[in-house]
Amino acid sequence: MAEKRTPRKKSKKQAVWDHMRRNPRFCVRDLIIVTEVSEEFLRSLFWYLEGAGYIRCDNDEKEIYRRQYTLLKNTGVQSPAMINMRLFDYNTKEELVIEKKIRRAVI
Repeated sequence: MAEKRTPRKKSKKQAVWDHMRRNPRFCVRDLIIVTEVSEEFLRSLFWYLEGAGYIRCDNDEKEIYRRQYTLLKNTGVQSPAMINMRLFDYNTKEELVIEKKIRRAVI
């Protein structure tokens, strides 16, 4: 008899990516509430995504939770991987080096 497998829990990064794909214009506050991720987690993730041109901040709100972003590159279902100043997109099989200096405190 085949063993029943428990479905894997979706990673935090994948949950954020899924939300951004469903809502290409999003507010940080909504993203934190819906995906249950921390501000620090988003700061790191957004640094890579903004540096690679995947997202753009649309306003210059001082309050973190009111910042609006737009997803510029919806390349597919699987969230990109980020490590050591590189972003690898599993959907396009493209690797991007993040060289652009952007605000470290993106959100």
